[in-house]
Amino acid sequence: MNGLALVVSVNIAATFVLFCGIKLFDLGSDFADLIRRHGVFLGLILALVTIFNFVLVDAGEIIDGELLLWTMLVSMVSFAILGRLVDLMKVKMLSKKRSKKAKHFSPSILSIIVINLTELIIGVIYGIVAGSSFIVTTGTGVMVLCTLILLRIIGKVETIRQYQDSGFSRGQNVVALIISFCSSPVAAIATYLILRGNYRPASMLMTTAAGFLTYVSIYRVLSVIVKKYKNR
Repeated sequence: MNGLALVVSVNIAATFVLFCGIKLFDLGSDFADLIRRHGVFLGLILALVTIFNFVLVDAGEIIDGELLLWTMLVSMVSFAILGRLVDLMKVKMLSKKRSKKAKHFSPSILSIIVINLTELIIGVIYGIVAGSSFIVTTGTGVMVLCTLILLRIIGKVETIRQYQDSGFSRGQNVVALIISFCSSPVAAIATYLILRGNYRPASMLMTTAAGFLTYVSIYRVLSVIVKKYKNR
């Protein structure tokens, strides 16, 4: 199997696994409960192994260590700031204005459009991270994809619950889910096609992806810790 065929097949398979993972939560399976309780910390461990044993090792063969470190740090901080802005935007867009006559809440058309656009952008970012990781070695790409699957399932379950609490119907939630998940393989394949053979820019993007993975995994763990602290 050539490189492109492999990237196409594994990214499509990953999308299918993501949908199945979300469905497990929807069905309330015991396996989903295990993921809910231990998935965040398992995701952090898997992310750290992937970053330091695969992504940075591959990227370090192309670019020097100092540039590697600074690119990863700047990427992590930048995504942390961007993530915070997205969270604030979602809180603003999903806030419910209570009416005395209204028995049910429903999001505005503008909120639905903005949320779907946000999910599209998020899906593209995850796709770029996945696609760039296949440029140097296939093993790194597979590890990154496995890490993304676990982290995305955990994060998406919380997002779906947030949308439901804000009045999104099941159909609107499904649309947002499809947009986010289906945009990722398209972005991954496009990234691979553009960067295939261009190892230096691919290594820079991989290092940026390492910062992104670091941010997402730490964010998930901190979210769980804060949630448990508030529920004490």
